[in-house]
Order: sequence, then C-alpha cells, then structure tokens
Amino acid sequence: MNKKALLIAIAAAVGGVALLQLYMRRFEQEVRGGSPVSVLLALKDIPAGTIISPQHISQFEMPERYVSERNIKSLDRNQVVGTRVSTSVHANEPLLWTDIARMRQDRTLADLVQPGMVAASVQGQTFSGLLGPGDRVDVVLLSNSLGGLPSDDGTSKRAVTLLQGTLVLAVGNNMSREGRSSGGSVTLLVSPEQAQLLLVSRSEGTLQLMLRNADDLAVREPVSQVTTQDVVDPKRRATYRHAHTPSGDSDKAGRRAQ
Repeated sequence: MNKKALLIAIAAAVGGVALLQLYMRRFEQEVRGGSPVSVLLALKDIPAGTIISPQHISQFEMPERYVSERNIKSLDRNQVVGTRVSTSVHANEPLLWTDIARMRQDRTLADLVQPGMVAASVQGQTFSGLLGPGDRVDVVLLSNSLGGLPSDDGTSKRAVTLLQGTLVLAVGNNMSREGRSSGGSVTLLVSPEQAQLLLVSRSEGTLQLMLRNADDLAVREPVSQVTTQDVVDPKRRATYRHAHTPSGDSDKAGRRAQ
C-alpha cells in the first residue's frame, strides 16, 4: 500500500468516526428530547401574591421537546422580576407564564381562584385606595353581642380575629396592581369553610380588614379577643401598650382569650 492510499484510508476512517459521533449526538438529543433550553425555575416556595425577586428564581435546562409556550425562558427573566404570582409555585417547579398575575383584557376573577378555593367579598375599608390585589389582610369581626361566647364581664363590644394573611384578589372591580380603587367590596381568596365563617360573621357585626406585609404569611396563635373591658380597665389596657413585637406576648394573649 503506497503512502497516498494510506492517507486516504486514515482520512476516511477519521471522517467515519466524526460522522458516527455526530450521528450519536443527534440520536442522543432525540432520545433526550432535543437540545436543552434554559427556562426559569422556582428556587423556593413562592406563595400566591408574592412579588418575584431574583432570589426566588434560577435557570434550569430542559429538553426542547418538553418546553411549552407556558414555560418562561431565561431570556425573559427581567420581564418576570417585580411581578406577582397569582398562584402558589412550589420549590423546584418551572415558573410558568400562567403563574404570573399579568393584566389581560380577557382575564376574569375566576382565573385568579385556585382549585379548591373560592372568592368571597366583604365590605371593608380600602385604606384610602392604597389596598390592592396581591396584598394580604387579617379579617377582624367587631361585634356588639357574639352568641356562645362568655359575656359575664358585662362588655358590650368584642373584636375577634377570624382570618389571617388572606390574599386580596380584587378591590371593587379592579384586579390589577396598576389600577387602584378607593371604594367597593374587597374580594378575598379563601377556603369554602372560611367563606362560610365570613357569611355567618356578617350577621354578628362588622368586618374590618387589617393590612399586613405581603410576605408575612405567619399564622399567630392564640390571638386574643379584645373587649370593651380591655379599653376601660387601665390595667388591662396597659398590657396592649407594649405589644409591638411580631410574635406578641402569647401568655398574655392566651390569658385574655380565656
């Protein structure tokens, strides 16, 4: 075999190996679902109504075959940061466009209600138009006479916390953070049981809303019932003057609730 034939044979062999490797790569990509596409992933649980920050999300590569139009690609990261999620997103789950509370002309209130939950409206203060969708509130009942509760202390009014950290879906007919409404009912996202609690409470007194930080999802137990006696009795009133800590004084709260 002359030198020229040897070089041709070597070149053919190298070319064959390269073609085989190329074929194997393409075959492997097809088996895996195509080329990888970088999409956004939730690093930790993102509760409904939360404003997305860079700390909430990361990049994750998925096979092209499994990427749908709902997936948010990493290139669109800046469009997502600063918006709110309309549904809860669990850690290590892909972030989807359908999770983002975006203003659409065809969006309805029902679109914002998560499966298993319901929307319930209450007549509550809107904080001079500063309350908006995505905020979280506590619902407090102010009652003159609450059946079934102790009343031997002669009090005429009683404040009872019914719900904590409840998500606001709409204020009046406004479902967008961009717009504000200074009047109308406030629509909350609640469970069916919580909705029944609100319905019964309406006949017992007036419902008041207490605004809290949107990221504050803590449920504090026990929460004391405040009565007229707590207002008129100097000693009992004094226990509230220094109740500024987030956790509160559970011992005092428990004693007052009894």
